This record gives sequence, structure tokens and C-alpha cells, in this order.
Amino acid sequence: LVTPTATMAEHVRHELARFGFPVRPARVGTLAHFLDGWGLPPKPPESLLHILIEDALVRLRPARFAAVLDSRGLHAELVKLMEDISGVRDRGEAEFGQDLTSVFEDVETRLEAQGLALRNRRLQGAADKLRSGQAEAPPLTIFDGFFTLSAVECELIEALAEHGSVTVTLPEGARARHRLMGAGFEETRVTEAWRSAERVVISAATPEREAEEIARRILEQAARGRRFREMGVVLRSREPYGALIETPLARFGI
Repeated sequence: LVTPTATMAEHVRHELARFGFPVRPARVGTLAHFLDGWGLPPKPPESLLHILIEDALVRLRPARFAAVLDSRGLHAELVKLMEDISGVRDRGEAEFGQDLTSVFEDVETRLEAQGLALRNRRLQGAADKLRSGQAEAPPLTIFDGFFTLSAVECELIEALAEHGSVTVTLPEGARARHRLMGAGFEETRVTEAWRSAERVVISAATPEREAEEIARRILEQAARGRRFREMGVVLRSREPYGALIETPLARFGI
């Protein structure tokens, strides 16, 4: 069972155990974890990508980025772009421009020299191994919790489906849905929503009042029967928000 994040993988393992379906932890994980046993080059740490991109920008000095070469924001955006695209060399200057293509090719070359590969290269490599018979697909693979899938992720799923059973859950309107159906997948619509998003925006005069409102809403949900372990509070950062939310939670007995 493949999930988009490690947090969701842990949540799914716990939920399966609560419903009486204990599974080995290794059977539920992220896509990166799923590929770890395929003999593929490891994914580089993000810190290394930042270093390599910064070095390539300094040495190549692409003209359109001259004003922001030292910006950490630029480095972060280029890291995300390299992770999202597949085959810089295959798509080349027509799509990215000569200056940006040169930066990406420089980074890819240096990663390959260290025996590392970007996420999409690993996905493509896994699909190629399946189709060439160098890797064996699991009898059943489930992709759950993805809001969308990239082209190279779809290619891996299609390769898995050629050798085993594959189930993918996607929301209505996901672009990958049309591609997978075109590849022969059959669609089953779920009438009961297992996951639904409800957005409520609140405005508070002070951070303390906002924290109290969060505690009040938690108690309101608990009164309706929702278990505390099914609720969570997401913070932008541990400090200073951690202490800010802990105080009202303790005061309300949460």
C-alpha cells in the first residue's frame, strides 16, 4: 500500500490494526520507500541539491536569474522543479530555455557521478525494470491518498499493472484519472466519502484567543463522538506556537 507521505503511511498502519487487519510495517509506506528495494540509485538529500544548484548558478550565471542568484527562495524553487519534471535531457532547451537547461544538466551530471538520481529518474528506472523483466511486481499494489499523479508516476503504475493488480484512489477531476482509464483501468465510483475536507476560517483578536478557539472546537468535535486520536493541530513551527496551544489545551483538559 503506497501513500504520499510517511505520516499518512503511519496513520494507515494504525487504522488497519484498529480494524483488526494488522500488516507488516514494510507493506505500507511512501513511494520512495516502495522503490528502495529495486536496486535503483538512491535519492540525494535535499541539502545536497541546494548546494549543487547554488554552485551551478554561481559558475554558469544564467542571465535571467542574475538579480536573485543568491536567493534561497530561488534555490528551493529550482529544487522543486527538478523533482517535478522528468528527463531534463530528453525535454531540453525547447521547454526550459538554454540557461535553465544548462543548470539542470550540470546538477544531474554531478548527481550521476555520485551514484545518485532524482525522484523522477528513479520512477522511470523502476518502470523500465518492470518492462524489461529485471524487477518483479507485487501481486497487488494500492496507491491511496494521492490528489494527483505525475506522468512518470502514471507510467510506473501502468508498468505495475502489466504484471499485477493495481488499485488507485483519486479524487474527482484528477488529470491522471483520464490517462489511467485510457491505459485500460476500470473505474469504480465510491458513493460513501471516506475522506472529506471541511474548511472553516476563524478570525481572532490575539493568538491566545485563536488557541482557545482551537481548543473549543476540539471539545465540540469530541462531544459529537469524534475520538481525540482522530484530531490534530498543525503548527507552522514549533516555536512560538507550541507553548501557545499547549496552555489552553491543558486548561480545557485536552
